[in-house]
Amino acid sequence: MERNPKTAKTSSKQVEAEIVAQCVRCYGFIDREREWGRGFVEKGWAGVRLWLFACLILLALLSASCTNDGNCHANLYVEMQAGFYTNRGDTAVVGVTMDSIWVKGIGNDSVIYNNMRSVSFIQLPLQKLRDTTSFAIRFNNIYDTLTCTYTNTQQYVSLECGCMVTNMLHTVTFTKHAIDSCTIIHPNVINQQIENLKIYF
Repeated sequence: MERNPKTAKTSSKQVEAEIVAQCVRCYGFIDREREWGRGFVEKGWAGVRLWLFACLILLALLSASCTNDGNCHANLYVEMQAGFYTNRGDTAVVGVTMDSIWVKGIGNDSVIYNNMRSVSFIQLPLQKLRDTTSFAIRFNNIYDTLTCTYTNTQQYVSLECGCMVTNMLHTVTFTKHAIDSCTIIHPNVINQQIENLKIYF
């Protein structure tokens, strides 16, 4: 069969046109891919920079919170302070130093003072979830119990530290083996070293 030269020429031109079209499409796709890649890299670096900035802020907040932990603990720590005294005569009140003292909370296993020597006052934590706290106290070698009733009040300190619980003393009862009497001097128990009770012997 004899080929038609016009048909062959036309077919070769169609093939060339198709090849050119494919190349144009291919290069266009490559250009689009390059643009997409550049955009991805730019956006990627922006995301990395944002992530690093967020990490720096988080580290700064963590370091600040760690620094404030000690201050918060000191600010939130509330204890009742009781001083030791004796009456000499009608008006004279003299401070007393105990040779040895041992104190334990009644109803729990915490020993607050374990045979501490030369003590002229004690600091006792009151329970925050109850309105009564009792202590077993050994003055030298004599045991007594001390029971306090009070009202708890939550007070806001700061965003970092939260709230602290203060106490308002109402009554103090005690046994009389070593203790002669006990007087409430400052009923408001707060986060300062203020003498709340005077214990007389």
